[in-house]
Amino acid sequence: LHVIPNGVDIDRFRGVGADREAALRAKYELGSGPIVLFVGTITPRKGVKELMHAAADVLTTSEGDVRFVVVGKTDMEPEYMADVQAVVESGRIGADVVFTGFVPDDEIPVFYDLADVFVLPSFEEGSSIAVTEAIATGTPVVGSRIDGIRQQIEDAVHGRLVEPGDVDALAAALVDVLENDEQRAAMASALETRAEELSWPRITERIVDVYAEVRG
Repeated sequence: LHVIPNGVDIDRFRGVGADREAALRAKYELGSGPIVLFVGTITPRKGVKELMHAAADVLTTSEGDVRFVVVGKTDMEPEYMADVQAVVESGRIGADVVFTGFVPDDEIPVFYDLADVFVLPSFEEGSSIAVTEAIATGTPVVGSRIDGIRQQIEDAVHGRLVEPGDVDALAAALVDVLENDEQRAAMASALETRAEELSWPRITERIVDVYAEVRG
């Protein structure tokens, strides 16, 4: 059995430029501080409610004007979205959490480039496109220790892995990555190598090799 992950166009996620970053910060009122980014639909399996609980903890302990930016459709499961908003309101973190809703495709690389940390606290995932895009940008990933994500990144090398649903561990991992500049830089360097492994030319080579092996 050969498992080959999704590839990514790494050129699309590099060289975004300061002008586009500044424009996006202004458009979505993201401030000038660190950004924790989530990209995906707001559904229970993505762990967004747990992320908001963790965000409340992070915002009371971390340094700097951290913003949590949630990029993705908010109307897939209205009742769940209402639960997420209730957590935001009860935690009094509405000023520091931005729900963008659906965004144009050309803004996606800019969001990743702006982010200091990408977070995906899912309860289930395949080979996540969002994680692959974060890797391509060199953005450290804090994700759930589940098969899909665990196959994409290595704990303490490319980011941090925590048990799904463990809000305390998720918050601690986010604070650890956000506040350790040296560690974040080392992760970004490791991610650059990992991104090359996931580039479409490398993935294509692996697919061709499997077909050649099967052909004999």
